[in-house]
Amino acid sequence: MLLCPPNAAHDVGEPLAPPEGATPGQRIVVPEDDVPEPKSANQVAKKKIWEGVQPFFKTNDECVATFDGTALAVDGVEGNVACKSLTGASIS
Repeated sequence: MLLCPPNAAHDVGEPLAPPEGATPGQRIVVPEDDVPEPKSANQVAKKKIWEGVQPFFKTNDECVATFDGTALAVDGVEGNVACKSLTGASIS
């Protein structure tokens, strides 16, 4: 899944980038939460999981992706998931 916050006018979007050292397939996590087992694509579609949590994903004033105010990280890698320049943007 590509996560990309748009600007306020929704005419520019920037993909989120993992911290340096992350490799494809590593999970993005909210560090303070217990990391549950991932749901299958079918479970996500049937239960509309993304639609329920998406409003809580935003970038902060430092362009770091957050969930309910907590910075997103890659499991086992130092640093945070971020975009280049969009602050206060909803992530979709």
